[in-house]
Amino acid sequence: MSRNILLTSLSAAESTPPLRYFSIRNEFGFDYCDAVLDAEAGIKAVLARYKIDEIIVAGEADTFDEKDSLTPCTLREGSTLYSADRTSFSTYRLLRYRLAQYADELSLDLQAEDGAMPAEVREKLTRFVREFHEGNEGLRAKKVNRLFDALSQEGETFEQFQTALFEAFPEFRDYPDPCIQWAKNYLYSELKPSAKLELLPVNEEVRIGFIPEEQMEESGQWVDSMLTMEKSIAYGEEDINLYVSLNSDNAADTFIIMNMLDILVSMPGSGVRLKKIFTVRSRQRSLTGLIRDDTDGYGVTELIHATRAFLNYGRADMIVDIWKKSGEQNESIARMIYAMRHVDDGLSMCNIPEVEEGILRLRELFRAEKTWREIGYYGMLFGVIAESIREDYGVLLEGDGSIPFIDLVKWAYRHRFYQQTLTLIESKAPEVLVKSGMFYYCSDEKNREQVTQLFAKQRQGLKPYEYYKIDNVDHYFIKTYDRGATRGMGNRGEDPQRVYAAMRSRSVGNEDSSKITGYTACDSMETLQNLLFAYYHIGVVRNKINHAEADAIADTRLIVSESDESAALVWMKESIDYFISSYEKAVSEVNDRNPQVVLITGDEVRKAAERMKYEKRS
Repeated sequence: MSRNILLTSLSAAESTPPLRYFSIRNEFGFDYCDAVLDAEAGIKAVLARYKIDEIIVAGEADTFDEKDSLTPCTLREGSTLYSADRTSFSTYRLLRYRLAQYADELSLDLQAEDGAMPAEVREKLTRFVREFHEGNEGLRAKKVNRLFDALSQEGETFEQFQTALFEAFPEFRDYPDPCIQWAKNYLYSELKPSAKLELLPVNEEVRIGFIPEEQMEESGQWVDSMLTMEKSIAYGEEDINLYVSLNSDNAADTFIIMNMLDILVSMPGSGVRLKKIFTVRSRQRSLTGLIRDDTDGYGVTELIHATRAFLNYGRADMIVDIWKKSGEQNESIARMIYAMRHVDDGLSMCNIPEVEEGILRLRELFRAEKTWREIGYYGMLFGVIAESIREDYGVLLEGDGSIPFIDLVKWAYRHRFYQQTLTLIESKAPEVLVKSGMFYYCSDEKNREQVTQLFAKQRQGLKPYEYYKIDNVDHYFIKTYDRGATRGMGNRGEDPQRVYAAMRSRSVGNEDSSKITGYTACDSMETLQNLLFAYYHIGVVRNKINHAEADAIADTRLIVSESDESAALVWMKESIDYFISSYEKAVSEVNDRNPQVVLITGDEVRKAAERMKYEKRS
């Protein structure tokens, strides 16, 4: 026994969306339907060709209201809305109203659709359609009832139709859209009935239900709600044939549907099979939009795998392949691919600045809020990828300026980019600790020169090939300063990193003018000491985990079970967890304190060291 489910999404529409027309290819040509919503067009196409038991519509909060019943009902139950004011309809109520008309075989009422059009204008338009048909050599051989078909499939001829109309009646240029809309309606009304999509008799009792997208996002709950068969999927009692209609209204909705599709088809024992997938999109300068059967050509599995490869592994090559195969030449898509390659290269080479560059490029691109569906068919596909990235990267794509350090750490850690997470912490944490006031070296501008000289003395104690160590003063202060002083400190067997962290914490309040005094906005020395130890320990872990082992771990991430984890992997995870918790504890104590942190550059230290060297010679 099998059950046929049609799954689609719904985006919020204006209160009175215009009537549009859509075409779908058949064995010998094209079939047509009228629709005010993309979702409506996709549903009509499926119901005219396949037996369906239930239609599931997924939509955001702005597509329904308190007057809507979201539980499944038959299409014809929407006929109760016929006498209601359409301008007050929610988008879902409008969809039910339109599908009830489809089920009741209510033909287009030109008088109702175009009642505001003056009678003399309608007469001129009717006469023009006839004259254009007779005067066009390519159309003359076709019957009037196929004129709509001819114009919808020949974009150049439809453009000629519009040009000729406004040349014949220049006054129509004052209100071109109503005139063109009336002409479309008239041509469609003349189209022979056999060319219009009709509801299959077997689908007369099909039921339609609605699921809010926020409910779908709740772990597992939406599966039962969507199919209204609590145990059939979980226990494989009933096979599911899934038909999907993807709409170009909103990439976010398409992203939700793609995720649902991925989960359903891959669910163990679900018995869910993807039978058909259609895409619905509008076309500029065309009489009709397009409903396309993309079951074979869409590559839904390829798209899902490509998106997963980038989000889970940072690999952009599969998405690059999709782009190359598409032949699409579009600046927004090209910029997104370029940014993704930055992320890919950065993660592959453990180059954190490269990763940040890619994320910042994505942030800039997404901030422009380009309407991906305006790009066309492949715009919708890459819109799904873009929405997936938005969802996954979250706060990394928000705000201005640099990417928040701890957010980037958590993102990398969540994706199990362990080696990259260690590198990120070791390379970025010192500057963050100093600038935030967690642990810093100068609290007053009047002390800048004195502190700079202390750093300069440290530089003088280095060999020339070691000068790079103090090029970044913040790094030197946090990571290296006065390490030699720990010799002989601590108890036997005590972790040297903890000994160093304790010694550095004691520098807060230092009164020895030959030493660099530490400052902190943390409430307690214990918090500071734990944070410093967590950072120093990360360095030890990173140094001891050789790249060969890290690569092996990276190759198995996301499929490694807890019982199979290597000691190295466990060590890395524990170290990262400890750093994150220690860092967030310090942040909670420092927040809103606004300590006066004076920063000193490596260039200042270099110049001070050179002056001291010159003065000594003098």
